[in-house]
Amino acid sequence: MLWITAALISAQAQQQPEKQGREKLLEKKLNYLREKLMLNDREFVVFEQEFKSFETQRWKLFRQKKQILQTLRGNKTANLSDKEIADKLKHLRKLERSLFELKDKHFERIQNILPPRKALQYWKYSLQFNKMLLKKRKTHRRKTGEKSDGHR
Repeated sequence: MLWITAALISAQAQQQPEKQGREKLLEKKLNYLREKLMLNDREFVVFEQEFKSFETQRWKLFRQKKQILQTLRGNKTANLSDKEIADKLKHLRKLERSLFELKDKHFERIQNILPPRKALQYWKYSLQFNKMLLKKRKTHRRKTGEKSDGHR
């Protein structure tokens, strides 16, 4: 029992910095978008709520997808039955559909929140922010020799 409690505490401690890092990153992206889109206070309040809701839901689905993909890597599938593999693949397809539907609904809500030009700019600046982030990560990995897991 003590070992299980220690393992749970350890897992929570590892997730906490990741969660804090993700929240910091989302705040940076949100501030970047607010500045680039020149959102007024009314627009920002509604936009922020939608943005955070979307990102929270997207992250949950992404984590589930990543966990399944990790169980299907390399030699890990050797211990799985064909049915288990088929079930995991079915679950992956379901997660992909859920991610698509989530993004589609988010696009629709953004178009209802922002004027058309700002909605268009949102997608543009959101992609631009993501590219800048990837470039920073790539540069950091080159400098530190860190290897990517291929699923970030």
